[in-house]
Amino acid sequence: MEVVREPIQSLEEFLSVFADSFRPPPPRQTSKRIVSKVWTNYLKRHWLDLHFLSQFEYPVPGGQRRLDAALWWRNDRSAPIGKMDFALEWEWDDNKVLRDFPFGDFKKIIRDVDASCGVAIIQTRVDGQRGLNGNADETLKRLRDELHSVRQDGADGRPVGVVEIRRVRDDNDRVEFVCNFHDLGGGAKTPQPFRLTFVPESGQIALKISEK
Repeated sequence: MEVVREPIQSLEEFLSVFADSFRPPPPRQTSKRIVSKVWTNYLKRHWLDLHFLSQFEYPVPGGQRRLDAALWWRNDRSAPIGKMDFALEWEWDDNKVLRDFPFGDFKKIIRDVDASCGVAIIQTRVDGQRGLNGNADETLKRLRDELHSVRQDGADGRPVGVVEIRRVRDDNDRVEFVCNFHDLGGGAKTPQPFRLTFVPESGQIALKISEK
């Protein structure tokens, strides 16, 4: 029997499932620790497949643009049916997240495709010389402002959530991220933030989970 969820409840469940089960592999180590390919593969080949029926590179009406993923809760479905539960976009480049994402890919999930909810998964950074808040706070402000502007222009009032994976430390000893959850649309309960720490241990890179 299919489970019927109200959009707000559906967003709350997505964020809760993410908090409970998102356990990515270590960022790829070069001269910099890069998460883009490693974490995209983890999302597409593992995490999303556990919980959702997915259509990647979903066509956006009116042009050549593509949505990273259209998602339907698995439940007892064998194939995606009806309106998608989530329009999902992700971006790991914190500079693109600040500069381009609010005015480009973000609009796909809040307006351009027909979905019950929109979700963005983004990386921000406050490590190194970026200062206490780096580009993180300004990024979130731009997302909120853009959502407000789009709704003023007549977009629907779908719930919109942001999973902000904030890099807070990156040095020879460890790399640390704090996962923050933001309800931009209003009304949804969000999980408590948690910390992902990758540290060398017995010749391997171990993942440790802790409270923020």
